Formats: sequence, C-alpha cells, structure tokens
Amino acid sequence: MQPVCRPRYQGQGLGRALMLAAIEHCKGKSEKQAIWLNAAPNAIPFYQAVGRISRSNQQTLPQGFSAMQFLL
Repeated sequence: MQPVCRPRYQGQGLGRALMLAAIEHCKGKSEKQAIWLNAAPNAIPFYQAVGRISRSNQQTLPQGFSAMQFLL
C-alpha cells in the first residue's frame, strides 16, 4: 500500500504531536530507553525536527534510509 500524502495537513504539528505522545507513552517500557526506527529519505527532515539522533546500524538499509533513535 502506498502512503497517502496530504500536503494541506502538513506543517500543522500533527505528526510532531503524535510522535511526542508515542515517545512519552514508551518511557519506562524499554530496557534500551530508546525508540529505534529506519527513516525513509522523505521522512528524515521530519524526524530531525522532532529530535531524533542518528544511530549505528548493522543491517543493510535501502539507499537513502537512515537509522535513527529517540531517547526516552
């Protein structure tokens, strides 16, 4: 399934609010005290703005993808 892009909803803080709520919900529930994800190239600026930190990754990712983490 191809993701749906709705430009009229972008830039309103909805994604940021959801991401911050998810981070808050996960606090205290992970031994690693982090959320790890592999970001698609078009999502990297969003995750950077929310406060992600790049991390090392042993797996091979598709070209342009970036391994990231959010500290809890």
